[in-house]
Amino acid sequence: MKNKIILGYVLLIFAFSTQAGERSDWGTITEFYVIGDGSAVRIRFSEAIVNPEGCTGTEYYMRELDETSGSNRFFSTLLAAYSSKAQVNIFISGCTSINWWGKTRPHMHEISVKN
Repeated sequence: MKNKIILGYVLLIFAFSTQAGERSDWGTITEFYVIGDGSAVRIRFSEAIVNPEGCTGTEYYMRELDETSGSNRFFSTLLAAYSSKAQVNIFISGCTSINWWGKTRPHMHEISVKN
């Protein structure tokens, strides 16, 4: 019984520590587009688009933005990476919550930047 309880805790911890998604290859942002009202940013990428959740549109990545400081920092990081032509690696998880240009899009959650 004790082993089952321990196994249950281990599985619970594992479930909370994993996040579905996939990382892109290292590449550069080739196009940077901001929605007019500032609610989202769209990028085209030099490498193949990863789509772990099967979103209906795969021409580019998107990040839906809000008024939080986290969204502002994410936007600023994307813009700096685009402006400097830096190499980026993007973690994609899930699809956009609404249809952008008629389709859901792979949603950016994390970005790593290197020169």
